[in-house]
Amino acid sequence: MNQKYRHFHRMFDCMMQCLSNTNSWGDALRRRSWRDLLGDVMRHIKCACTLLQAGCLLGLLLALSIGLNSGSTAFADTSSIGLSAEDAEHAEDAAGSVSDSLSSDIAQEGESSDESLDSASEDSTEDVDLTKYATLDAGTYFLTSTLSGHRVLDVTSGSVSAGAAIQLYGRHETAAQQFVLVDLGGRQYAFKNIKSGLFLCYPNDASHFSDHPRLTQNTGDDGVWGFAWHARQVGGGFVFSPVADDDFAIDIAGASDSNGTEIRLYQSNESVAQTFTLEKPKATILAELAAAHASDFADGTYYIRSAKSSWQALDVAGGSRSSGANVQIYALNATAAQTWNISHDQNGFVTLTNSGSGLVLDVSGGSAQSGTNVQQYASNGSAAQKWIAVKDGDSIKLVSALDPSICLDIAGGNTSSGTNVRTWSDNGTIAQRWTFFNLDVQREQLDALAQQNAGNIADGRYVLALGVGGAKVLDVNGGSKANGGNVQSYVSNMTAAQQWDISHDELGYLIIKNVSSGKVLNIAGGSCTLGTNIQQYSSNGSRAQRWIAVPSVPGGSFRLQSAVLPDLVLDVAGGSSSNGANIQTYVSNGTAAQNVRFVSAVPNVAPSDDLGLDGWFTISLASDSSHVFDISGGSSSNGANVQTYAANGTFAQVFKFVYEHGYYRIVNAQSGKALDVYGGNVCPGTNVHQWSGDGNNVNQLFSIIRNDDGSYTATNKATGLVLSVANSNVYGDIPSDSASQHLAFTKLTSLLPEGYFTISNSASSSAVLDIASGSASDGANVQLYGSNKSIAQKWKVAKVADRDNTYTVESLVSGKVLMADEDGNVCVRSFDNGDAQLWTAQIDKGGINFVNVATGKVLDAAGGSTSNGTNIRLYDSNGTLAQSFKLSACSLVDSGTYVIAAASNRSKVLDVASGSRSNGANVQLWSSNDSGAQKWNINVNSDGTISIQNCRSKKYLDVLNAQGASGANVQQWQGNGSSAQRWRVDYVNGGSFVIRSALNDSLVLDVNGGALNDGANIQIYAANGSDAQGFYFAQTSYTPEAVDLAVPVYNQYSVGLPNGCESAALTNVLNYYGFGVGPCEMADRWIPRSSWDFVWCFWGDPHSPNNGNEICAPGLNKAANNFLASSGSNLRSYDVSGTSLYDLCNYLDDGHPVIIWTTVHQGNVGYIYARQGGYFACVNSHTVVLKGYNPQTNKVMISDTIDGYTTYDRDWIAWVYQQRGAQAIVIK
Repeated sequence: MNQKYRHFHRMFDCMMQCLSNTNSWGDALRRRSWRDLLGDVMRHIKCACTLLQAGCLLGLLLALSIGLNSGSTAFADTSSIGLSAEDAEHAEDAAGSVSDSLSSDIAQEGESSDESLDSASEDSTEDVDLTKYATLDAGTYFLTSTLSGHRVLDVTSGSVSAGAAIQLYGRHETAAQQFVLVDLGGRQYAFKNIKSGLFLCYPNDASHFSDHPRLTQNTGDDGVWGFAWHARQVGGGFVFSPVADDDFAIDIAGASDSNGTEIRLYQSNESVAQTFTLEKPKATILAELAAAHASDFADGTYYIRSAKSSWQALDVAGGSRSSGANVQIYALNATAAQTWNISHDQNGFVTLTNSGSGLVLDVSGGSAQSGTNVQQYASNGSAAQKWIAVKDGDSIKLVSALDPSICLDIAGGNTSSGTNVRTWSDNGTIAQRWTFFNLDVQREQLDALAQQNAGNIADGRYVLALGVGGAKVLDVNGGSKANGGNVQSYVSNMTAAQQWDISHDELGYLIIKNVSSGKVLNIAGGSCTLGTNIQQYSSNGSRAQRWIAVPSVPGGSFRLQSAVLPDLVLDVAGGSSSNGANIQTYVSNGTAAQNVRFVSAVPNVAPSDDLGLDGWFTISLASDSSHVFDISGGSSSNGANVQTYAANGTFAQVFKFVYEHGYYRIVNAQSGKALDVYGGNVCPGTNVHQWSGDGNNVNQLFSIIRNDDGSYTATNKATGLVLSVANSNVYGDIPSDSASQHLAFTKLTSLLPEGYFTISNSASSSAVLDIASGSASDGANVQLYGSNKSIAQKWKVAKVADRDNTYTVESLVSGKVLMADEDGNVCVRSFDNGDAQLWTAQIDKGGINFVNVATGKVLDAAGGSTSNGTNIRLYDSNGTLAQSFKLSACSLVDSGTYVIAAASNRSKVLDVASGSRSNGANVQLWSSNDSGAQKWNINVNSDGTISIQNCRSKKYLDVLNAQGASGANVQQWQGNGSSAQRWRVDYVNGGSFVIRSALNDSLVLDVNGGALNDGANIQIYAANGSDAQGFYFAQTSYTPEAVDLAVPVYNQYSVGLPNGCESAALTNVLNYYGFGVGPCEMADRWIPRSSWDFVWCFWGDPHSPNNGNEICAPGLNKAANNFLASSGSNLRSYDVSGTSLYDLCNYLDDGHPVIIWTTVHQGNVGYIYARQGGYFACVNSHTVVLKGYNPQTNKVMISDTIDGYTTYDRDWIAWVYQQRGAQAIVIK
């Protein structure tokens, strides 16, 4: 900086000092005499002379102008400083004299200084950029450090003396830490300490700034101390620099955050040690906050409820009247302990006075510490008893007047009754928010709501149906007539204890009186606590007995609002659907547990016209004809449920309408019983079932109307409920004109479904129509016989084209149809299209009368008998059960044992070539010989396909290599569940079935070339309708055949292997397969030995009678495979341990003997002396070969190297084998 600029800067600093001092005169005038003020003027003149000596005329002029003008302004209102008129006049004269003198001096030097002043003024203006300085709001502040401790500038020891040092210290709200920010103009500011009235100062001589002088408090009016500051925004705070030199700033020595750290000037570096925030004192914040929110709510009497749980209220514990009693939250009960008189003082602070005690809400000990307990206490006007109510959305935050950062808080956010209330740092949670309710206003609102809803329910007698539990209603427990009798939920029974007379009081409230007791619905004790019991009580006109029926969702439902408190409604406790569930009050929550329907207990249902509903019908919703009314399970029992079900043509879904005296009975064809609204119960949701009866049972009478859209609505006479459908159930509901109540009646022109059926006599469901001896002959007799699911008892019912309700009934045995000979006997014969083979259906006794078209007579079980062999004939209709029959849908082939014969020659049957048990054995056609190779177990799979398993081999009918191509060979193969082993059966005609491959539905089982000779091959082939593809299923039985494989045996002792049973058994099996192994070869060459390991090696020496133990299945299996591999064999050994003995017999069926671990002489397991890896060694361990079994005698055959060939009970050997750990290996 050149000499001229330094001169101007010094001049400007001096000017600012003068300006600062003169701006302080306003305060000085309030505390000094006029003589003191004149002294100040003289000091300004002295400063101006100093400037004049430096040749700074402009500074002189400015100093005089500012100083004198300030002085003149200060003296303008003498009353403000207590000066007399005479003293004021003297002060003005003195100021004028000084002004004139200075003006004369300036005039003498003016001409020679004009050029330099102009230049200096221009340079000074260009050098000051005010935009880089912050604009601050006047006010009282703490100057808070941004160091981590957030300590503040503080006058050491709270001194009021000029020259007292400034330090850093923890904030504690004292006046020594608070500064008034004074706007000096030109973005210059001074900080005046509240306690001392002195300014935050620095040495006026900027040349000493580099010495890092400590800041002090001083008057700043003596030219020695500067107090004007610039502020620059840095991050979230400010850096304060002396106006004299922006290169320096207020600084915390060493950036230390300790109490007592010096505050100094230091080269500006904008570090956190130089960055401060201006924070208002708590008192200021509180005062501003209180003023701003004084009108957030009016004075009055309130319940103060937690916004977190609106039914928990601010409460004095135990309703105490004692000073110091604890304050808590507690279930709202409307007592005086929860009522608070709230008033504002002139500054907007709130006092909360408890109505019960007259004491006020108080922070214990006046502590501003977060977590301090809140109590009630005698009023003392302290900040501990003042609060600021800050509206926050729909709730209020109660801020303590002790500290703006703490507010009323529920401890831990816990909303349980008895939870303590305290102060806590404001965290914005709902545990610190409250809602204020003025009881008088609320009750006025309830009265208005009652008037508004008075017309919703007419006076009368009702059942109050509840929204949960199905047909549950409001009920007085046990029909009690006593005061306090409990009200509960109970299944509707139409007793007087469940009926209520509704009336209205003068305000429009409902009074709900029980018909049985004459008592009214009442909230126990008039309490507004959630969960308060609902009871009956003598009428007393209190709000506890008044209710409002407010419309709810779904339509037609209401919630019963209590007159005690808004949102307090009648509720089924826990939403329980159980009988006896309690009725209580609870906060309105929109759940079904709070829905009530008012159902007239004495409905008046007008009769309907005769709509001409003659004949038989199905009933469905008009919106869904695919699901029809159905008697569950086809039951004929009283009480069987009515539901909707997929249309299936059964009589359980067929109904007729019987018109009687203006009402209809709806009668089921299967049972002959009528639709009945259970118990005549008027409760919506009452179930509909079937019940026997006549026209006198009003529960079964319906008024039916035809709607404009062609649908029908059926209203029950007894209950006024409409037949409705929900979730596939039929029930009674309040009329709503909804789709669930619009029904379609579809008249049936044909009563029988088409398909495959068994036909039972109505007198006995087990007695069915049967072809005698399963004959396929023309004229084969028809009889009743016990159901056995054979083809001889299965019939195809087909409608005759162009003839209503007319059918043929075809036997699946032969394809011949049911007819009557001239003598009236019923048999089957080839179809000739004559009327004697045609039948019409009539419904009677819940079954079908088959009426012969030729004769008009009906099918009849001779003598009304249902015994096996009872003859079927034609007879005149007599209405007996002997002439009533029922159709039951059946599968074409059921699970069971069959011979599968060629339909064109039933003496030729499917046969496994040579009776083989092997995989891949060919399937052929062969003359029937009753062997197991020609018998097949059929299993119906879950997907509707069948699996066909040969009885002897237990292998499945299988398409070779799963080839889905015409000509693929058919063999037997072990079961694998694949499509190559799954089949579908279709009936063709004439007693012939096709067997389709699941690989390809167009490929069917086929006799190659259509040949019927023995050995003709079976394949799959494209369906062509030929006889080669027609088969017949004849039921049979199968007795399993015994298996005894020719496994050799030799005695282990005779070859010197007293402990070598495992190697001996393996040798026997290998020789069974023809390997010619020597008696000791396996023991000496292939089975390793060990001094301990008996799982993978032989433990000890098998030749030693005293030092030989055993080898387990893993080791023997490995030795066998090593041998087989070295022999170049395709056979392999498999460890099948864990397989049950009964399943091991399947290996025998395939020709594979099994080595199993048992005990010597097949006795109980002896002492166990070693364990290893899940295996154990016992003193009588033994290994044998399972070589055969006889399922008829339940015996097994064993090759035993000690006992030779032996036979044992299979169950015993299974037990011994299991006790020895179920170890087994098989070679195959």
